[in-house]
Amino acid sequence: MLPQMNIPKLRKEKTTKMYHGYELEDQYAYVDQAENIIEVLQDPTKLLPEVRKYLEENNKLTDEYFSDVKHLQKKLFKEIKSKIKLADESLKFKDDRYFYWTKTVETGNYTKYLRQKIGSSEIETYFDGDQEKKLSGSKYFGLGSISVSRNDKLLAYSVDLKGSEYYDIFLRDLSSNSLIEEKIENTSGSVVWD
Repeated sequence: MLPQMNIPKLRKEKTTKMYHGYELEDQYAYVDQAENIIEVLQDPTKLLPEVRKYLEENNKLTDEYFSDVKHLQKKLFKEIKSKIKLADESLKFKDDRYFYWTKTVETGNYTKYLRQKIGSSEIETYFDGDQEKKLSGSKYFGLGSISVSRNDKLLAYSVDLKGSEYYDIFLRDLSSNSLIEEKIENTSGSVVWD
C-alpha cells in the first residue's frame, strides 16, 4: 500500500476575462506572468513567491516519490535521446501545383518548410523557423501553425513571442515574401483557410 501523500495546493482566486467577445473564468490567472516570462525563465527569483513555493514543494515531493528509480530514469532518458534523429526530412506531399515537405537539421532548433513546383527542379524554402526566430528579435519563439493557401500564393503562420501561449497570426505573400500588414492577435494559433 502506498503512503498517503500530502500534495501541495495552490490557492484559487476567481478572475473573469473577455476574449473575442467570450467571457472566461480562470481561478489561477494570478499565476500568469506572461509580461515578463523571459525574465522569470532566466531568473527564477522573479517568479511570484507563492508560486515558486508551490513548485518547489511539488518538485520535492516528486523527487522523494521517484528516488528509488533515479537510475532507471537516467537510463531511459539516455535511450530515448539516442533514438532521436536530429537531421530528418518528411515525405513529400503532392498538391495541385507543388510538392510540400519539411526538414530539420542538426544545427537548427526549428523546422524548415520546403516546396517544389511540379515539373521543376528548384526547391524553395518558404518558411525557415530559425531565420524567423532571428528576425523576430525575441528571446522566446513559439511556433504554432504553418499553412499555405489553396492557391499556393499566401502563407499564414502563428507565433508566440512572449511564452504566453497566445499566438499572433501573420499573413505573407509568397511571391514577394512580404508581410500583409494586418495581423490577428491573441489566438490559439490554429490556422484554417476558407
